[in-house]
Amino acid sequence: MQQVEASRNFANKIWNAARFVTSNLPEEYGLPEGDPWERDLTLPDRWILSRHNRLTREVNRLIEGYQFGEAGRQIYEFLWGEYCDWYIEASKVALYGDDEKAKERTRHVLVYVLERTLRLLHPFMPFVTEEIWQHLPREGESIMVAPWPEAGPVDEEVEQAQQEIWDLVRAIRNRKAEERWPAGEKPSAWTPPGPHVDLLKLQKNVIELLAGVRSLLVGMESSFPGNPVISGEIPIYLLMTINLKREEKRLRKQLEEVEREIERSERLLDNPGFREKAPKEVRKREEEKLVSRKKEQERIQKELDWRRGKDFEEFVRLE
Repeated sequence: MQQVEASRNFANKIWNAARFVTSNLPEEYGLPEGDPWERDLTLPDRWILSRHNRLTREVNRLIEGYQFGEAGRQIYEFLWGEYCDWYIEASKVALYGDDEKAKERTRHVLVYVLERTLRLLHPFMPFVTEEIWQHLPREGESIMVAPWPEAGPVDEEVEQAQQEIWDLVRAIRNRKAEERWPAGEKPSAWTPPGPHVDLLKLQKNVIELLAGVRSLLVGMESSFPGNPVISGEIPIYLLMTINLKREEKRLRKQLEEVEREIERSERLLDNPGFREKAPKEVRKREEEKLVSRKKEQERIQKELDWRRGKDFEEFVRLE
C-alpha cells in the first residue's frame, strides 16, 4: 500500500505541475519552433535542459539494458525533484515579472521539458501521461505514437554552477529552521566579496524567492560577528531585521539557554565524583560541549553588541 500511495502522490505531483504550466500559457499558445538551446537562456534554463538531456540519455541506456525499474526511478526523481521542486519554483521569477521576453523563454522551456519527459514516462504511466499530454502544446494525436525523445547536449559547467545555487538555498533553509525563525518573516542576507560574486548576482532573485530571504546584498563588507551559512565555498550571512525587538528578545533567550547549559557543564566538571567515576570519553565529551557552548555564548553576545553599533545602522540603510 505504501508503493500505491507513493505512486498516487507522484501522479498528483505531475498533474499539478502540468496545471501550473498550462495556467501560465496565454490562450492560443503555440510552442515556438526550434530547440530552446538556441534561445537566450538563463542559468536555471540551461541547467534543466542539460539535466533533461542527461536523463534522456540514461533512460535510453537503461531501457536498452532491460533495467526498466531503474529507468522509471530516474524519471520519477527528475520530475519530482529537479523539474517540480527546483525549476518550476525558479521559473516564477520570470513568470511573475514584467519582462515579456523572459516569460516567453521560460514558458518554452517549461513546456519543452515537461512534454518530452512525459514521453519518457509514458511506458510506465500510460493513462496519466496521455491525459496530461493532451492538454499541452504538442504535435500529433496521441503520446503513444509520438517520437521517442533523443538526448541532446549536456553542459557540465552549467550543471555544477547551478547545483551550487541549489545547495546554497538548501543551506539557508536549514539555518532558518535551526534558528526557529517564524515562517512568515524573511531575514536579510549578504555575502562578502569573493569569486562567487558574479554567480550570485545572476541568481539574486532566484535565491531570494526560493530561500525565502527579503533581500540579498552581494559583495558587501561587514563586521557582523554571526556564523555564516557555508555552502561549498560560498559564505552567506543571515540577519533578521524586520522585527528588531522580537529578534533581540529571541537572541537574549538563546543567550540565557546557553548560559544555563554552561553553568550546568561547569558544575558537572567541577564535581569530584564525576571527575573520578565518569569514563574518560564521557568527561572529554562534556568538556567539548562546554567549549562549544562558550563559543556560542560569545557569538550571540557579539551579535547583540553589533546591533547597537553604527555598522548595523549602515546595513539597515543599505538594505
